[in-house]
Amino acid sequence: MTFSEIYRKADIRRLPIDPKEIAAALGFVVMDYKAAGDFLNTDMKNLCSFCAYGFSFMDDGIFCIAINENACDKRRRRFTAAHEIAHCVLGHTGRKTLSSGDERAAERFAADLLAPLVVLHKCSVRTSGEIARICGISRQAAGIRLEQLAEREKYGFSPSCDEFEVAERFGEYIRYYR
Repeated sequence: MTFSEIYRKADIRRLPIDPKEIAAALGFVVMDYKAAGDFLNTDMKNLCSFCAYGFSFMDDGIFCIAINENACDKRRRRFTAAHEIAHCVLGHTGRKTLSSGDERAAERFAADLLAPLVVLHKCSVRTSGEIARICGISRQAAGIRLEQLAEREKYGFSPSCDEFEVAERFGEYIRYYR
């Protein structure tokens, strides 16, 4: 599934992107750790030892995402939700263990989902603070996106077909932002 397809399904046209809206549009269930503990018949301590921030699992063919609302700030919870959406979309959910490659792929997907480079490029953003503010991500994650954007711009930002569609979908936002 491409990012333009995901944004279309969730009717996303502006930043910041709400990963819970995307999860709902994709038919995923998002719950807090208490609900996940009740559902999985376990306690918070066990869930937190399994994963401090969040995890995803499949139940009866439905992707479920559990987010620990008490473990971190709002920006980290948003990124964790996007990361868990990535595991579902990329087919990682249901495996007993995830490789470091799976985790890196989910991190990259989450960054691409919450801070699409083509939108940042078209908005002419220039600082990590600006990216953090408009995308609702941490300053650290925004700094990485700024480096990735600079690398793409260094060689002439040439959007992929999917990025072109994303830019069209965010067109009104981009025009307003400029």
